[in-house]
Amino acid sequence: GECSACCFTHSVARAAVPVTKMFEWCSHCSQGAGCLIYESRPKSCQSYRCFWLSYPLKDEMRPDRWGIIIDVWKIPNETLKLLNVWECIEGRYKASDIQEMIEGFIALGNYVIAGRPMNREQDLRFPADMNEADQHRFVNAAVQELESRQDAAAAG
Repeated sequence: GECSACCFTHSVARAAVPVTKMFEWCSHCSQGAGCLIYESRPKSCQSYRCFWLSYPLKDEMRPDRWGIIIDVWKIPNETLKLLNVWECIEGRYKASDIQEMIEGFIALGNYVIAGRPMNREQDLRFPADMNEADQHRFVNAAVQELESRQDAAAAG
């Protein structure tokens, strides 16, 4: 499709060789037009579904228009989910509407938020009732899930 924000925010590896890094445009992306190798794109690209593609959200919340991409990970053996908030327009992560949305997700108590602004100063936010030991356990499980996803992407 026309939105290619994830081609900027997410790193891509093919056969264990990095193709792009986070917050760098993929060389196969034609901004505003999509992937130039769509039919043969890496498995990580084929399987990626952002929040906007997965749920019926307003058109203005399309990542390239809204300035952020959201994806949700189910972490094995954890009841909470990891909600990643990727900034694709510089400065949008700190915007009041985005911060209000994040606070709303935190208030639900079902999510740990990983803010991923372009300056790479990651922001982790936990539900208020989550103790430090549980926070560490969750982060370790999330890192293991990330490594598992990276290994699977690199293999494909």
